[in-house]
Amino acid sequence: MLPTLVESILRIALDAVHSKVQVAALSAFIAIVEQSSHLIEHFLETIYQNLSNALLTMRNRSLHLLYEVFSTLADCFGEAIAANKGMFMPTLMGKFKICNELMLPLLRSGGAISGGGVRECLPLMECIALNASTLGMDYQAWALETLDLALELIEAGLLHCSLASSGSEEEVSERTNERTSERTNERMSERTNERTNERTNEWLQPPPTSTAKQNYPTVF
Repeated sequence: MLPTLVESILRIALDAVHSKVQVAALSAFIAIVEQSSHLIEHFLETIYQNLSNALLTMRNRSLHLLYEVFSTLADCFGEAIAANKGMFMPTLMGKFKICNELMLPLLRSGGAISGGGVRECLPLMECIALNASTLGMDYQAWALETLDLALELIEAGLLHCSLASSGSEEEVSERTNERTSERTNERMSERTNERTNERTNEWLQPPPTSTAKQNYPTVF
């Protein structure tokens, strides 16, 4: 009964037109693998054949969840997945190359990192990392290529952080200078007003008057 259930779920996930149906079917498949992996181990080859084909057609949320399916299979079956590595690893590595081609220009330019293609990269890299650690020596065929791609991303990421940091420092410096200029102008304006008020008060004061009796000289 379980093989029939797994087959039905995979067929729905692969043939469904609506992404929500695919997501629901893949989520159900993950639950089955986590709870009953020992019962479906004999069908791994068929499972990987179907899932590997799905890597070429699924998009967005469905594809992210498909990466999670591959990670769950590696986590639950361990070294048993090595016999099927040739079905899915070349496709995963091909997608990794595409992600690098998309990410590197964005990181090196210091621009904003956004878009559906960029959001796909992190789940993909997590999937590859888990499968690489599970396969161990069986991952040798893709080890050097993975290292080169990862180092390129790390180098570009460090450059992106450096550009973002320098941009932030310049903005802070500009804001600080603007505030200093504003305060200086305010102080100068206050002093000018004070001096103007003092002079105005001096001009408005009446001239001093003397109450003492004046002695005029006598002519005769």
